[in-house]
Amino acid sequence: MDLRPTSGRELRYTLTIVLADVRRTLTVPELLDALNRLGMTAAGRPAKTISDALRWEVRKGRVVQPARGRYRTGRIPRSTLWWTRQQAFAATHERESAVR
Repeated sequence: MDLRPTSGRELRYTLTIVLADVRRTLTVPELLDALNRLGMTAAGRPAKTISDALRWEVRKGRVVQPARGRYRTGRIPRSTLWWTRQQAFAATHERESAVR
């Protein structure tokens, strides 16, 4: 299975949804595994790309970083979670249709 490199907003949205769905603290390698199961990988240096992508969400309080390389869901309003899920889904399927 070919993994599609992703970065930026698409990566940020996808990682936020992964964290919200598992409801526990995940390490960067666990987040990368979750991305791989979705058919994606972090572009460039994966650990740096993931931490860079989540930095914005940490500032907004939607993701919490309890320790270096570990992340968990923070406080996400339901409407924001719904919107983020829609954006991640749209970005993923937009890219899939462009490849075909």
